Amino acid sequence: MADIISCFSCFPDSILCYILSFLPTEQVVVTGVLGYDRNDSDTILQILKLVYIRVENTSFVDLPLLKILHLNYVYFEQDDLPQFLSGCLNLEHLKVKIMDYRTLEEFQTLPKLVRAEIDTCVVPLEIVKNVQVLVTSRIDLKDLVFDLHNLVQLELTFVYCKELVEVLEVLKHCPKLQTLVISTYDDKLFKYEFSCISLHLKTCCVKDYKGCAFEFQFAEYIMLNANYLRTMKFLVSSYEYDDLLRRHDMIRDLSSCSKSSNTCTLSFEKSVNF
Repeated sequence: MADIISCFSCFPDSILCYILSFLPTEQVVVTGVLGYDRNDSDTILQILKLVYIRVENTSFVDLPLLKILHLNYVYFEQDDLPQFLSGCLNLEHLKVKIMDYRTLEEFQTLPKLVRAEIDTCVVPLEIVKNVQVLVTSRIDLKDLVFDLHNLVQLELTFVYCKELVEVLEVLKHCPKLQTLVISTYDDKLFKYEFSCISLHLKTCCVKDYKGCAFEFQFAEYIMLNANYLRTMKFLVSSYEYDDLLRRHDMIRDLSSCSKSSNTCTLSFEKSVNF
């Protein structure tokens, strides 16, 4: 095997790329070809997107040129994910969507990471704390023992109405945040008086908006306290949007809310779920 890989390492990048294009992705990754020392160039891989495969024996991984990594339903052994990522230390965009993965192994910090799409139960918040864009289902306040100093865009993809209070607490740790996108789910009515905080948001988008009392209260709070807000966008759930009377009432109620920003405009669109 070593002789074969040594032979591969003599090929120019263009020829090696052509050969690898005929292999299934999992074979390219699971063999040592891409991680093997290729003198000056090391590797040629800058973008890697894996879907529904099993990755084993990650000790060989060495992808110093890799910029974009997507792992969608990729199966790792218990400690293999941290080891895999430790071979990709120049990543700029990381997307990890893995179900039921737990490890006691420590993750290495990814110093050049700009954008992360993760589940914080799988990838610790600590290693993505310097990103500019973060997409995640939720952020647990007990894990937020630091500020997200570089974060300018945050998307929370699964927020129950009762958790919107925690969202506002999270915003206190995001001093540069300009764009907030949330998808809300109403499990029950929940009343709470929001504490006053200063917001520097320019854009806020509420996905799958249904007009429940707590969603409205949250949107009203954002418009009243975000002094620099330019766009308040509502992606209205299909059922409510198709009900013309219901949609009219939503627009009327939200448009009547007081705004601290004179330049703030409201936008209403139908939510599209894929």
